[in-house]
Amino acid sequence: MDEMDMSTQRGHPEPALQQFTVFLPNQVGKLRELVNLFVRHRTHVVALDVLNAQDWAIVRMILSDAIDARNLLKASGFAYTECPMLAVELPSPDALADLAGALLAAEVSLQVAYPLLVPAHGRPVVALHVDDQVVAEEVLIEQGFTLLDESDLW
Repeated sequence: MDEMDMSTQRGHPEPALQQFTVFLPNQVGKLRELVNLFVRHRTHVVALDVLNAQDWAIVRMILSDAIDARNLLKASGFAYTECPMLAVELPSPDALADLAGALLAAEVSLQVAYPLLVPAHGRPVVALHVDDQVVAEEVLIEQGFTLLDESDLW
């Protein structure tokens, strides 16, 4: 598929956000090294989640520019994977319960969720990885949620 084509063969848009899961040796300073890579190239960390194991740290990140982030990770030799994420604006303190209820009613399984470091329109934003992104997008929009993309977050 042409890199400029922003939709799938079935006509669904490209995921609004990409999560990069970076595997780091669990050593002092490795997270700083990773974050500084992006800082030096003006690619901003929009969300961060770190899971420590004995020998490795698993760092989940959403960055301000997925294409730049991918190129930087490749060029720097970091081991990583990618997965699509949804960014959902939470319009009220109770909206997280409404969001969870909408996904439950649609039988969409939530696999990963964490907050973003930057608000959108002064409201909190949560990043979600679900088992059926197309259905989740349709249901959340139908329920009045605003889905965001990279341009909304930086």
